[in-house]
Amino acid sequence: MSTPFSPTTFDQRSVDGRMPLLDSGYRHHQVSTRDSEHHAACLSDWEQTYSQLEAGTFSGELIDVGFSGIQVFRESTNRSVFQQGSPVDDCFVIGMPVNMDGSGLFNGKQFGPQDLIAFNGSQGFNLVTPKRFDVLAVTIPRLELLQLLALENIDTASMSNSILIKPLPGTMDALKYCLSSIVSSEMLSSARLDHLQVQRILKSAVLTTTMSAIRSSRPVDEPSRCFRSRSYLVRSIIDWAMSRQDDPPSISEICLKFNVGRRVLNYSFTEVVGSSPLTYLRSMRLNGARRDLRKQGGTVSVQDIAGRWGFCHLPRFSAEYRKLFGELPSETRQNTCQQWT
Repeated sequence: MSTPFSPTTFDQRSVDGRMPLLDSGYRHHQVSTRDSEHHAACLSDWEQTYSQLEAGTFSGELIDVGFSGIQVFRESTNRSVFQQGSPVDDCFVIGMPVNMDGSGLFNGKQFGPQDLIAFNGSQGFNLVTPKRFDVLAVTIPRLELLQLLALENIDTASMSNSILIKPLPGTMDALKYCLSSIVSSEMLSSARLDHLQVQRILKSAVLTTTMSAIRSSRPVDEPSRCFRSRSYLVRSIIDWAMSRQDDPPSISEICLKFNVGRRVLNYSFTEVVGSSPLTYLRSMRLNGARRDLRKQGGTVSVQDIAGRWGFCHLPRFSAEYRKLFGELPSETRQNTCQQWT
């Protein structure tokens, strides 16, 4: 298959013999992480939180590259994670799975490895990832992309919302190749991106392949009315339950509050977030306690933080915490300085 460019075929005469341009605005970093919230914080120019949903030690990899107003990143995680947040800048975000175990959930819609995730950054996102998830993504200034799409007579009406689209395989492969080449070790070790001319070439390739993928796409089928109802129910329950973080409701209280039976409640949570309501809400509170342990260091006791998140029995809290994160609360405190530096 032909590709829009190759990282090994730049005309070196255009850049060799010149000093790297120090005002090029190029940046990149690569990091390995052992905590979902640390992983979220490592992505530049995003305000987001990651909450680990699946038990076991977390491991993540992130490569983050920025130049000429765009950002390309690749991240992989080994545990199911609930992500929510938004980029800092006014941009449009497109993400494509490289590898994933099973399906994920993006803003209440199921997606698979052949789907593109696309959303207006100002609207934010929420995402439930499968156990193993490897994704490439690009952020493009929103107004610039809309102008280019309009010039190509591509309908931009849906681009103000969060969407899932399914491109033709060839255009999907071209975009994937383009983005993966930018974050490849070969590209990053060569210092080519220090040069403005190379940046222009790569940005043009990103825009071209992105527009081709969008042009060839069709919308992913809308979820059924039944699924939308369950998704709305689950989101409403989560918002209400988390507003009572120090006094978590029982399953009976949830059923009475939302006038729903236990069977429907369990089925809705399993379908929408992949776990029972009790397990999911407990995981979210444990993640909240973990964030407080990291932020507040030794200034507040573990017992006080546990109580703040509705865990009254300290030994039970420690056991549940260790089961989810693979370490005790005290170990989180000890490891914080090492992991976040």
